Amino acid sequence: MFGIVGALVGEIMAGDPKAVLRATLAKNEIDIGALAADEFARQVQSAGVFEKLVPTGGESVIRLEVVQWGLIKEVGFGSEPKPICAERGKLVKADGTVAWENYYFITAMNGETPSATFEAFIENPQRLREAFTKAAEVVTRALVEDLRR
Repeated sequence: MFGIVGALVGEIMAGDPKAVLRATLAKNEIDIGALAADEFARQVQSAGVFEKLVPTGGESVIRLEVVQWGLIKEVGFGSEPKPICAERGKLVKADGTVAWENYYFITAMNGETPSATFEAFIENPQRLREAFTKAAEVVTRALVEDLRR
């Protein structure tokens, strides 16, 4: 019915879903860490919070770690997976003291990230990129909001 493309997708789907997801991300140069870092930099700059935390000429480093990511179904609510993401942010001053640190995550039950079948995400890497970009945006928004306090 779907020809060669359908047969190839069927073959891929027969494999381990985690391996298929990782392979699709790698093949399409979708780096979850880079997506998160880009989004964090964009939001921190837009909010102007870094300048408030670090005096002019001061030296500090922001460390961002993507602790968890993946596609998961909403338990009991839907059959299509959504991206999940957990990030830890830390602002470290030049003397090694931690000026700020927080951890935030979203689950498949959040209302802002898109859902699709696993096959649809794999067949359309742009959809996969957009979904993880949105997940990073939601998590980063919470981290930046905490930075403002």
